[in-house]
Amino acid sequence: MKQQRKKEREKTAWTVESAGERLREIVARVETEGPQFLNGDADRTVVMISLQEYQRLLADQPRQDFLNFMETLPLYRLDMEREAEKERDLVL
Repeated sequence: MKQQRKKEREKTAWTVESAGERLREIVARVETEGPQFLNGDADRTVVMISLQEYQRLLADQPRQDFLNFMETLPLYRLDMEREAEKERDLVL
């Protein structure tokens, strides 16, 4: 299974340099063949997908309101202690 996916990925993989020169071809392949992979420096990879695929992926995500999102953040790792000062100097 992994071998098959690796071969498929190699067939649809581009370097960033070649992608710049062949962008129209890559966009056409995204629309006809599916996701295309752009390999950059230091083993970074970007995946180009169609707008329809992107919208489908977004639709599959449950929407979360801002308050719930903030409550799920791992803020316990932040040092949010503040010295208890009774007065502050104000420059007017």
